[in-house]
Amino acid sequence: SRNGLIIILEEASLRTIGHVMRLADALGVQKVWIVNPIIPQTQQAYDDTPDRIQRLLRADSGGASEWMSLKVFKSVQDAANILSLQSIPVVVLDESPNHSIFKDLPKLCVDPLAPQPIQSEAGGLSLKDFPTYAMLLGRELGGASDGWLPYCIATLSIQSIGICKSLPVPMATALALPILIKFHRSQLDHDSRVQLSSQLAKKAKCQHHNLLQDIHQSD
Repeated sequence: SRNGLIIILEEASLRTIGHVMRLADALGVQKVWIVNPIIPQTQQAYDDTPDRIQRLLRADSGGASEWMSLKVFKSVQDAANILSLQSIPVVVLDESPNHSIFKDLPKLCVDPLAPQPIQSEAGGLSLKDFPTYAMLLGRELGGASDGWLPYCIATLSIQSIGICKSLPVPMATALALPILIKFHRSQLDHDSRVQLSSQLAKKAKCQHHNLLQDIHQSD
């Protein structure tokens, strides 16, 4: 992935997956995992291989399914095994972070209208040490399954000022995904600035030391 992010969808319809893939591709995300996708009965086959599902997604994804990296899993545990093996942390998009199984996790709150669009209640949560991380999009009804909990490091919720607190998965993704990417990028940029500042300080100190030596030798 061009920005190290994997999007995971659980029990989503082909239309939802396609729309999310189209958005992800536009934002430079090239890896999508889908767990137990919902396939209409008229389109089901004896063996729904990833290649076949990729073809079914062609129209809704605007063709993005043709070039994006797609993994299909039959269960949460199958996907979780790879997350664990590769030490990939997960941020779960959760509409009710205070009333769900994820309530004890550190919280990131997205407010698209705020000057600072992401507010962290996560203390020192950092993604900069992870070249690859994942954003989990739960089911339309019921959110993410319990089995994801051991692999999640934080929740991501969208601040709503209206009466309706629930958004369809593609809409919620459109609001949260670019902000999460910028949050990760800002941490990397900050780390790079600190590293550059340290290098410049060391270089200045070395030049000062050499200058003092030259002055001492000239005396």
